[in-house]
Amino acid sequence: MDIPALKDYIFENDQVVAVLSELGCHHIKKHRDKITCANIDGDNFNAVNVFLPSLSVVNYTRDLDSVSKYHDIFTLVQFYKKCDFFSALKYVCDCIGIDPYKDFEEDVPEELILIKIARAEMTGEHYEPDKPLKTIPEKILSYYSPYVNDFFKKDGISYEVQKEFDIGYDQCSNRITIPIRNYDGKLIGVKGRWFGDIPEGSDIQKYLYLEPCNKGQVLFGLDKSYNYIQSERCVYVGESEKFVMQLFSYGDKNCVSTGGKTITKQQIEMLSHLSTDVVLCLDKDVEIEELKNIAGRFLGIVNVFAITDCYGILEDHESPSDSFVKWQKLKSNLVRLR
Repeated sequence: MDIPALKDYIFENDQVVAVLSELGCHHIKKHRDKITCANIDGDNFNAVNVFLPSLSVVNYTRDLDSVSKYHDIFTLVQFYKKCDFFSALKYVCDCIGIDPYKDFEEDVPEELILIKIARAEMTGEHYEPDKPLKTIPEKILSYYSPYVNDFFKKDGISYEVQKEFDIGYDQCSNRITIPIRNYDGKLIGVKGRWFGDIPEGSDIQKYLYLEPCNKGQVLFGLDKSYNYIQSERCVYVGESEKFVMQLFSYGDKNCVSTGGKTITKQQIEMLSHLSTDVVLCLDKDVEIEELKNIAGRFLGIVNVFAITDCYGILEDHESPSDSFVKWQKLKSNLVRLR
C-alpha cells in the first residue's frame, strides 16, 4: 500500500468525514484547514482535530501514544478499534470503498500531477509516479524447484530459514528464487539471485526480478517479523532480503529490509507506524551523514539508531549481518541519530 498516496486520495476526495462517521465520532465539523469532532464516547465536540491535508491528528482528551508515536487518521482507527496499523489501513480502505491495492495513479488528471510535483519540490523530494503493488497467484511458486541451497547456507542462512521463506531455484535462469510478500503475506513478486559467483567482466546481473514488483512499497519480511518487532519494541532495518534471512537464522527476528540503500517515503511511513525504535543497519559504504538524513525523515517521535562500524571490522560494501560474530559485536554499540 502506498500510504502517502492513500492519504492524498482521502483528502482530495473529501473522505475524512466518511471515516470519522464510520468510526462513530459525532458533532463532526469542517473548517478551512481541519476537521473537528467528539470522541466516540465523549462530550467535547472539539476533542479530535484532523488537520488537512496531512491527516495528522491531535486528540486532546485521549492518549494516542498508547498505540503509536505518530498520530494521524490511522492512529485514531487503531485507538478506537484496538487493532494494529495494517488492520487500520484495511479498515479505512473499506470505509471509503477502495481496494488496498488500488492504483492511485490511474486516471489522475494532468493538473493534479503538476500539483503533486510542486508539492514534492516544496518539501525537497522528487516526485515519480509509483507502480501499484499487485498480488500474484501462489501457483507461480510451483514453477520453481523448492530447493534449499548451500550457497545461502555458507552466507549464514540456515536450511530451516530458507524453507520458511520459500526459497527455491529457477533452472531456466540459473537463479535462487526469493518470494517477495507484502505485510499481509500476499505474494507480490519473485526476486532471483544468480546461483554462484559472477565471472569478472560479465554482464550478468547479480539480482533481478523474475516477477517484478515495486520494492519501494514493501518492507521485506514484515509478514513474518511483525509480532517479534512489537515484542522487542525495536526493528532492525537492512538493505537486502538476505539481511532478514540471516538475522532470522541468528535468532534476531525483529527485522525487515528495504530492498536497497534508498528508503522511500512509503517505507518511512510504515516504519514510523510500527511505533518502535528503529535501528538502521545499512552497508559499510553508507556514511553517517546519509544515516542522519534518513533519520530526519521519520515521522512523530520515533527513536532512530544506527549500527556503524566503529570497530573497523567490516569489509567494503559488507553488510553488518554477513557474519554472526561481527553482527553480535556491532549490534551491541548503537549510535543514536534521532
